[in-house]
Amino acid sequence: MRIIAGKHRHRRLAAPAGNNVRPTGDRVREAMFNILEHGLLDLDGAVVLDAFAGSGALGCEALSRGAAHVTFLEPAYDARAALTQNLRDLDETDNAEVLNRDATRPGAATRRHDLALFDPPYRQGKAEAALDALRDWLEPGAVCVVETDRRDGLPLPAGYELIQTRDYGRTRLWFVTAP
Repeated sequence: MRIIAGKHRHRRLAAPAGNNVRPTGDRVREAMFNILEHGLLDLDGAVVLDAFAGSGALGCEALSRGAAHVTFLEPAYDARAALTQNLRDLDETDNAEVLNRDATRPGAATRRHDLALFDPPYRQGKAEAALDALRDWLEPGAVCVVETDRRDGLPLPAGYELIQTRDYGRTRLWFVTAP
C-alpha cells in the first residue's frame, strides 16, 4: 500500500498483520480523492476526520494532498500502532491526532471537520451509525465519503444529503454532505 499523490507520493504505508484491517485499494483511493479535489472540496488546509482509520491510508493520503490536520479514530491497538508508525515515517505527527475511539460511539468532539472519510467493515451496518454519531464532529455542509460493499445500501441519517455514488469493482463510494 502506498500514497498515491501529493508531497508523500509513492511512500509506502504499513498495515497491521492479519485480516482485521481492509485498506482501501490504491485505485479506489485515487478515484475518491480525484472526485473530491475536482469539484467537491479543496483539500488545501482542510481539517479531516478518518473514521474507522485502520492503518490510516485515507487520512495519510489527505495529509499528502494538503490537509492541515487529520483526526484518526481507531479502537484496535495493532491498527493504531501501524497508523502511528505511518505518521512518524511521513513526519506528520504534528498534523494528526490518533484517538482510541469507536466511530459509532466517539464521545465528545475534539474539533470540527471539513471532510470525513468512512471506511467501516463491510456488511455490518456501521456506516449509518457512525454518520449519526459523528454529526457534532462535522462542520455544517462538510463532505463525507463512505466506502461500502457495492451490494449494501446506505440509509442516510436525517439532514445528510447524497451528492453522488461511484462503483469500483465490489466497492461503492457514497459522497454526502453533513447537516
